[in-house]
Amino acid sequence: MKKIIWISSFILIILILIMVLYISSLKNEICSNSQVPNNQNENINIYENSDKYVDSIIGSMSLEEKVGQLFICAYRKDSNNSNMYELNDDAKTMITKYNLGGFILFSENMKNIDQTRKFIIDINNTNLQIPMFISVDVEGGVVDRLAKSSLTSALPYISELGLTKDETLSYEYAKIIGRRLKYLGFNLDFAPVCDLDNSDSIKYRSFGKDPYIVSKMISGYIKGLNEYNISSTLKHFPGLGSSEGDTHNQIVTSNITLSELENSDFIPFKIGIKSGTNIIMINHVVYNNLSKNIIPASLNKDIYELLRNNLNFDGIIVTDGLEMGAITKQNISTSPSYAAFLAGADILLLPQDIDYSYNEILNAVRSGQISTQRLDDSVKRIIKHKYISKFFKKESSIISNFNDKNDYKIIDKITKK
Repeated sequence: MKKIIWISSFILIILILIMVLYISSLKNEICSNSQVPNNQNENINIYENSDKYVDSIIGSMSLEEKVGQLFICAYRKDSNNSNMYELNDDAKTMITKYNLGGFILFSENMKNIDQTRKFIIDINNTNLQIPMFISVDVEGGVVDRLAKSSLTSALPYISELGLTKDETLSYEYAKIIGRRLKYLGFNLDFAPVCDLDNSDSIKYRSFGKDPYIVSKMISGYIKGLNEYNISSTLKHFPGLGSSEGDTHNQIVTSNITLSELENSDFIPFKIGIKSGTNIIMINHVVYNNLSKNIIPASLNKDIYELLRNNLNFDGIIVTDGLEMGAITKQNISTSPSYAAFLAGADILLLPQDIDYSYNEILNAVRSGQISTQRLDDSVKRIIKHKYISKFFKKESSIISNFNDKNDYKIIDKITKK
């Protein structure tokens, strides 16, 4: 009899436990369905409310980390003046000491595909709080660091692609670039070129002379990079088409007027903004008729205000390289980085002297010469872009190949048209 009672009690306990587990499971399922249906919706919800999360990130950053976000630097040669193909201690120290917002690779950093991938992995493993822009210049054609480094063969000139007037081909062309960059580990490409082909300095890098055809090709190009989550950059505002000479080597001027720009050079930039680009590069040309300040656009507050006010752009403005001749030959009392930041730049590309430039801005904020609000405005644009672009999230998708057999089909279509 006792044995029967014991067995009955045991069975009852088991049944109770099963009921409790069932009710608990049912409750969790109901809660899950009512709040977050699936992981995809959870991610969408987070990124739709990015300001809240971005503000929390910025609130946790030190002043030194904020100033560091303004800079994208390079390290092309090692102490023996040899090409730097691996992240040595000097480069690693530079990244961590200044809390750099980004790093740009040149042909001197890329020997082959595997080496380049490892270089980028090592950069990303420097343990900074904020993920970095890992950037490169790959427009295709004339400017292609991958082809120059012999990682791949050169793509057709952008001017040749522009002659097709085919937005879909521009999309496919940029997808080739986007896939290769993603495979290597890059997340930012300083492309496409929005400049009109009205001068020899930009000729083969431009989609053409007609601003509406250029705009169409720009739109396709941006979508192609977006396919692989590569951030695009519209360049070089307000347009190099009206200038003669190369700002890499010399001071260059332009006499174009605002009304002329609005009917020509501004059009591709406006379309590029509508197509989703959140970064625009500003050039170093001196525009005699756009401002009373006869200084390069990248150092001129009036040019930044044109971009903010006339084109209603509230994304990231990055300078062209501050080590270029058009800047080094200027006679200014501060570092070019400081002058560009005061004028309105968010990101300072290739400062001539990172230590001097970084500390000049840092000390100016500490002393109140530059307001913390001015610094936070730029930092918020940068962090928001990195957040929305999922720099903070490990991507599950893996690009399995650098080259693809279909690349040659796209190239043939361009060259045969």
